[in-house]
Amino acid sequence: MFGGGARYAREKAAAREAYEQECARHAAAESDRRRQLAERRRAYERQAAEATMAVAEHNGKVDQFELEFRAAEPEAVNQFLSLVLNESSYPEGFAHRARPLYRREPREVAVEYELPPQSVIPVERDFKYVQTRDEIVTVARPVKEIKDRYARLIASVALRTIHEVFAADEAGLVEGVTFNG
Repeated sequence: MFGGGARYAREKAAAREAYEQECARHAAAESDRRRQLAERRRAYERQAAEATMAVAEHNGKVDQFELEFRAAEPEAVNQFLSLVLNESSYPEGFAHRARPLYRREPREVAVEYELPPQSVIPVERDFKYVQTRDEIVTVARPVKEIKDRYARLIASVALRTIHEVFAADEAGLVEGVTFNG
């Protein structure tokens, strides 16, 4: 009633000033947000371009490797067969390393293979429970059986390795495989 118009005008002016300050703060925040967005977009585009270049370089190397392999370049064939043979899955503790050597002229691969020791064959054949003593005793495997199993293991590894070489050779570069263990 008394002085209400002046108080209203002051409150309106204060609200207008607060609104203008908030608009200015919002405009500054929006400007900062857009600047950060532009910086991040440039950084992203730079990283994407670098990744694209790295992928193109890698793909170029793979294509070159394939060309050299199909041209029967010994180094490329050796590298390819090394990748194939070293990725073979064997049981845990079964040491295996292969080193292929490709000779273009006779179209032959000589594979040097590090065989596992005879100790991969368990010396226990069986386990028995003895009720009177309440214990489990082992039954030993005869030495001849250990040697026979190891010989079969070596033969299996040799056949598997030779098969993997022929199976991996889709280009028909290999006609013979020599296995040295």
